[in-house]
Amino acid sequence: MAPRDLRFPLLVCVLLATAIAAADDAGPRLEQARDALLQHQPARAVAIWTELAQAGNAQAQYLLAVQLQKDDADPQQQAQSTAWLQAAAQQGYARAQFALGQAYEHGDGVARNMTQAAAWYRQAAAQQHRQAQRRLAQLEQAGRDDLEQDLAAALFSAVGQGDQERLAQLLAQLPAGVSVDVSPDARGYTPLMQAAQLGHAASVRLLLDHGAS
Repeated sequence: MAPRDLRFPLLVCVLLATAIAAADDAGPRLEQARDALLQHQPARAVAIWTELAQAGNAQAQYLLAVQLQKDDADPQQQAQSTAWLQAAAQQGYARAQFALGQAYEHGDGVARNMTQAAAWYRQAAAQQHRQAQRRLAQLEQAGRDDLEQDLAAALFSAVGQGDQERLAQLLAQLPAGVSVDVSPDARGYTPLMQAAQLGHAASVRLLLDHGAS
């Protein structure tokens, strides 16, 4: 993984280039800002975006946020960038929602919060933002993997201790789509195989009743 001081400016440049391309049909003033940026006049572009952002234009708010984010050395500018990004995201602008999700995921300009990150990715994904859809799917898969690992540890512990009550509770709370034959341990054993090896007949019956194989 690239160091943060290299990774995030690169991300900003990619987001800015994408946003500029999307501004082609967003109105004369946004086109003027785009042209100013292409002519290496960022101050003029910022002035136009600021005017439009203050008037409530979500795309301008997003473009302004991304431009301000380029200067990592200015904390006040970073705070303004975050505020404009949040304003655009709250208006339902998908690119801003995705960017805000990334900010929460990496702790850039806001406190790191994976719940908030997933929430903003989910909103952008609902608008068919492909990067948000991919990242949300990755986070959800990681969450399922963590859940299965925790469940496997709990099942193996209950079986190993012969704790029928705890085993029954775990099996009753098994999430939909999660198999009782969770990740095998280092020996390749499933909870059912461990119960059989230990001679815990009651555990074997419980596991079989819940679909173990």
